Amino acid sequence: MSEWKKCLLGSLGKTFSGLSGKSGEDFGKGEKYIPYMNIFSSARIDPNFLEHVRIELGENQNKVKYGDIFFTTSSETVEEVGMTSVLLDELDKTYLNSFCFGFRLRNFDQLLPEFAAYLLRSQKCRKLISITGRGSTRYNLPKTILFRKLELDLPPLPEQRKIACILTTVDNLIEKTEALIEKYKAIKQGMMHDLFTRGVDSNGKLRPPYEEAPHLYKESELGWIPKEWEVAAFGDEIEPISSGWSPLCDAVSATKDQWAILKTTAVVWKGYDEGKNKRLPSELLPNPAIEVQKDDILITRKGPVERVGVVIHVPETRPKLMFPDTVFRVRIKKESDLIPAFVPFALGSDVVQTDWFGRKIGLADAQVNINHGILKTTNICKPKLNEQQAIVWRLLSVQNRILSEENQLEVLASIKQGLMQDLLTGKVRVKVDEVEEVTANV
Repeated sequence: MSEWKKCLLGSLGKTFSGLSGKSGEDFGKGEKYIPYMNIFSSARIDPNFLEHVRIELGENQNKVKYGDIFFTTSSETVEEVGMTSVLLDELDKTYLNSFCFGFRLRNFDQLLPEFAAYLLRSQKCRKLISITGRGSTRYNLPKTILFRKLELDLPPLPEQRKIACILTTVDNLIEKTEALIEKYKAIKQGMMHDLFTRGVDSNGKLRPPYEEAPHLYKESELGWIPKEWEVAAFGDEIEPISSGWSPLCDAVSATKDQWAILKTTAVVWKGYDEGKNKRLPSELLPNPAIEVQKDDILITRKGPVERVGVVIHVPETRPKLMFPDTVFRVRIKKESDLIPAFVPFALGSDVVQTDWFGRKIGLADAQVNINHGILKTTNICKPKLNEQQAIVWRLLSVQNRILSEENQLEVLASIKQGLMQDLLTGKVRVKVDEVEEVTANV
């Protein structure tokens, strides 16, 4: 690292302020400005995530330009104060929000904007920035202290460019993977709507919609459904509902050979997160009666409104894993012709979730719950067994694709984190060939 230089960021340019003198009625139309969350959420400004503000003729407001570095000025936690983002696009006549300030480099002779985007989000820089935060219930970023303490380790420009290129390549892969996840989620949502309003006919195809073939449908408690379907009260299809146990567990996650309690937050529509299982303290005896078993249906019953009524099917026994008292366990009766894997999809349909939302007990903006009575009186559709299997197969196919892409996203995020730690500290040096050296000096 002998060629690397230490430099205070404050010596490389000057700060400028965001919008001033604006009221609520000025926003919503007019010129573009960069909102707070665009800066907070990403190291690089998203040029498509802009909002609008009215700027009067002759009004003195600072416009942003390529290479500007932005800082958020306050946060609820000291760890999140002073989040940075760098503008790497040319934006015409665009301004900065009131809750951030900008820093403009005099030139790019010592620090490249594309490198700064990653460097300022590195572990070392984030620590240096966060310790300057001042406050108690809310933390603010004092500029004078920040620029007196924020010292950067800067490699030569060709090396900065190469490091930024490597990390940008990983970022591009992350963005593509995120886009694929959103695409498959949209596909699944569309499939859910079609499959639970039209179903699958004997030829394995979606039935024509009601508007095109009303003779194929009948009216029911769930709306218009295929004539072959039945509607049943969920309570008639299940064994007595069980509640779990939530002792005070260890903070660490359990290994597969240790007794554990499943956290409510681990119950999500795609299944549950094995890493969220909390170890049962050794002084407590486990309760095998609430052990998670194959074909159990787990339903979150208490918590924030968006977390209540999430349903999962357990495809195989999870040894030594108990469910908590914030979750109901439901088991389908042996004589029922409901397939367990079908139940989460049926209960996750728009019509059932809308019904549950209207019947959840509690304050909508705080803790709510659903009770045994709500579950038992829920109407559930019952296609024939082969049609249930066809619906499950289709939805599991796209759900597994989402899971695969999410796993890939975790791998890429881990790779990026490791690369940032190695490359931005000089622990691992990148090779810059002669062509890159010449290009950098042109």
